[in-house]
Amino acid sequence: MNKIMNAADQNWANLFLTQNSNCGSWHGLWTSYNTNQEFIQQKKVIRDFHSNSEGTIVDHQNTYLNEDGSSSKQKWEIDKLTSNQPDGVIHPAATSMRTLASGNGESVWISKQLEIGQLFGGEFFFRHQNWRNSVVILYGQKGIIDRLTLICEHDGNFPDSYPKEVIDDLEDDWIGSTKLMTPDLNLIEEKEPKKLTLKIAQPNYQTFNLPGSFIIQTPVEYKVGESFKIQVGKLITKNQYKQISANYNNQGQFEGILWETFERVVMN
Repeated sequence: MNKIMNAADQNWANLFLTQNSNCGSWHGLWTSYNTNQEFIQQKKVIRDFHSNSEGTIVDHQNTYLNEDGSSSKQKWEIDKLTSNQPDGVIHPAATSMRTLASGNGESVWISKQLEIGQLFGGEFFFRHQNWRNSVVILYGQKGIIDRLTLICEHDGNFPDSYPKEVIDDLEDDWIGSTKLMTPDLNLIEEKEPKKLTLKIAQPNYQTFNLPGSFIIQTPVEYKVGESFKIQVGKLITKNQYKQISANYNNQGQFEGILWETFERVVMN
């Protein structure tokens, strides 16, 4: 008889042990933009994640490749005993953040609590086959977006270039499924199909249409006493669009993740 995993163990397995996990040797192009969507810089980074045979310890190493041919490394050990918590996986590089995974190739590494005067944000991952694309959204200490970094990674080889396709909108109708992950990692699946709505009808939000078929909607500036969300969508294939929304209440506390997968309605 198979043992039923608790939510924390299932989240750990989704991150590191399943077919769609984050383990691998991810060769990436990291491209940063300012809030005017102007290019800042690009660099090459290899992120290696490898688990031991028991699946209880994950070694993470980043290798930063410089234009002059030199390189530098950072290493961390993620131990399930101490890092696997009821509210997500703790990475030693940032103990105030948590990593959560959907089990379908999407994951997030996000701030759990907004704190005035501290950096705030997260990374939103979309995995498809041997590719992993993500966006890092970073708010500065004054609560204003500092930069956005797009990361295109392949498990084994560097991409020739970063994908250039930009989408402003999605034509046709899209119908999809929605799962809510609560702060204690429980998944609640909505039974009724949902129609895709791209726009957030709030005045303080800015939409970023960035290369790699990303549509990002997030407050330009977060304000104390106002709830908000960071919404990141990506066109995965011609007929599939995925969206991740991180929700925060008016006290700046993380309230959950919405994982959404939409399929294009093809008319015969």
